[in-house]
Amino acid sequence: MAIYTGIDGVMRSLKGVVEGDSGMVREVPVMKCGIEGVVRNLLSFTDNIDHVEVSDFHIYVDTLNTDGEEVSTDGEDLATLNRYGSIAFGTNSVQVTCTTAKKRIFLNYFIYAVFKDGLKAYLDDLLATGGVTYTLSVTGYEYFTTDGWYQNVCLGDSVIEGYVSSSDTKTTTFTDIQNQTSGYFSTALKYSGTSRSKQTFNSIRINGQNIPITLVNNLT
Repeated sequence: MAIYTGIDGVMRSLKGVVEGDSGMVREVPVMKCGIEGVVRNLLSFTDNIDHVEVSDFHIYVDTLNTDGEEVSTDGEDLATLNRYGSIAFGTNSVQVTCTTAKKRIFLNYFIYAVFKDGLKAYLDDLLATGGVTYTLSVTGYEYFTTDGWYQNVCLGDSVIEGYVSSSDTKTTTFTDIQNQTSGYFSTALKYSGTSRSKQTFNSIRINGQNIPITLVNNLT
């Protein structure tokens, strides 16, 4: 059920309702009303979501010892990353490549729900609302020409884990975000060679409805 308003003499469907909470403007995720003695949704919650956004990427480049322990931090910018490897954004994926021994390239990000009125909220804030369910599918990929280390985590859980010989791929479905709204992955080399770590965001369903996923590359 939608809410309609008159704007400039034209009947329009309301895109969303906002409220003030703790000094912040937030989208009201659920509104209900009583109709003929039955509680019904007043706003179609998922219809007000334009897309899910993966953004706010941050880079960390570190020097490791032969045990994979951090020795020092080299930098937190794209120029530093490009000295020791590379990063590639796809339509729905991100991959980091390391080409220098004893270096680790680490990337983290946040996941948001973006509403049609332009407001956005952390995914965990959205899904903490009672009665809201979701299914997020993410594929992890790891590749090594020699030996090294990696991490591949989304929403507090591993997408892929365990020893990787040459390469490995795994798709994980998340239904419990554990109060998390971010993810991260990294790749590091013990010896000379090439290693890669990648995450692909396949799909997300909120309350049974498919929601588009958009990646925003904020790295310059």
